[in-house]
Amino acid sequence: MFDDHDDEALHRLRAADPARGAHPDQASLRRRLMDRTPLGLRAAGLTGGSSAGADPDRAVRVQDGTTRGSRSTLVAAAAAAALAIAAGGYAVGAQTADDAPGGTGVAATGTDDDRSGTPDHAAGEDSASGMAEPGIQDEYADDQGSAESATGSYYPYGPTVLSAGPELSTEGGTGEVKVLRAADVDPVEFLSSWAAELGVEGDVEEMEGDDYADLTSGAIYLSLSSTDFSYSNMLTDPYCEEMYGESTLDIFFGGSAPFSGEDCLPAGDLPSDEEAIAQAQEFMATTGIPLDDVEWSVYRYEDDPQMNVSGRRPDRPANTIEVTLSGAGVSGAYGSLGEYESLGEYPLLSPAEAVERASDPRFTWAGVWIPELDDEALMLEETDPAQAPERFELTAGSPIPYPVNEATIVDATLKTGILSLDDGTEVAVPAYDLVDEDGLHHAVLALSEEALDFTP
Repeated sequence: MFDDHDDEALHRLRAADPARGAHPDQASLRRRLMDRTPLGLRAAGLTGGSSAGADPDRAVRVQDGTTRGSRSTLVAAAAAAALAIAAGGYAVGAQTADDAPGGTGVAATGTDDDRSGTPDHAAGEDSASGMAEPGIQDEYADDQGSAESATGSYYPYGPTVLSAGPELSTEGGTGEVKVLRAADVDPVEFLSSWAAELGVEGDVEEMEGDDYADLTSGAIYLSLSSTDFSYSNMLTDPYCEEMYGESTLDIFFGGSAPFSGEDCLPAGDLPSDEEAIAQAQEFMATTGIPLDDVEWSVYRYEDDPQMNVSGRRPDRPANTIEVTLSGAGVSGAYGSLGEYESLGEYPLLSPAEAVERASDPRFTWAGVWIPELDDEALMLEETDPAQAPERFELTAGSPIPYPVNEATIVDATLKTGILSLDDGTEVAVPAYDLVDEDGLHHAVLALSEEALDFTP
């Protein structure tokens, strides 16, 4: 009846925690979409100056060989479905004041941001901070302190009109741009070797004309594209029995399910951070991917029966490995295989010009996102959970409420952003982290217009 039984995003969204409060936790939803959807899920564009920067139902573009094209429609629908479920009494990762994400990092993954804007705070040699010319870094944020707002928010909510503060520089510069190139691997050979290491039996299927292959063996699914790999094991998912009852399996598999809820593995306690990293490393060793320079971090949520181990190479702007663990073992993993190649130095806007761009509709539909900001937002302890607004009393002829915020940008820092092109190509680009007087962040592509091709 349905062909979505291999859709990891749908599985994870269906497995979302029961609501612990009245409102969905947008950061957790974004994290679940990012971390638990296979094949290099790229996060929604966190563009500044508009509601697109914070909308939880923002479509996430995914290039996935299972559909030979973009799965953005599927993922957008899955996100919308998750929010619809929240309205009916379940919120994906619903968060209360006592249920803030508690990320415990064993190795730093860039959570110390460079708000001071000085070269000493560059986030690695690949970061936009490191690749910008001296003088373009902001030198006026020393007195800003933490960018947390009093409400514990990190991104703006709703449309916001930005204006540049007098401190912002009007000088541009240049910055390095890199493109993620496909890995030089044979998909069938890689998956066959990986399956053998895992003890998984099955035939690898290669999609004709695509650098993509997958293997399904009972409840285990493996896939590989030219830039990404993915693994999922339904039996170790802590929601296995709940998700894969007889009626559900009939829907997913049309009466020929390769397993049943009785096959689900019993879940014990979650491992400690050190044990989780060891398990992730042991699992990833089966891929044959070099792990020597990978820095590992652990993210766990209170009362969540799963936890994530993230791996990042120093030369990457975003995590290259994500392993999801339950008390029964590894339930999912995905990561990147490609290598970044420098495209050279490109001209950049000034911070003041970036503020103007934040309100330009050409850059607010599907803009750049900054992995470092998402990492920090996940670690943020919410001090004052958002409350539902009071109901509007509308009368005949009265103006329709359409709230628009205004904010002044007081700080601008260059960081490394990710721009996903329509064909799925991932480009690491300089991006401004604009911080307003309330400590909210707005991400804006820093490349000047002469560096962009607007041809449709």
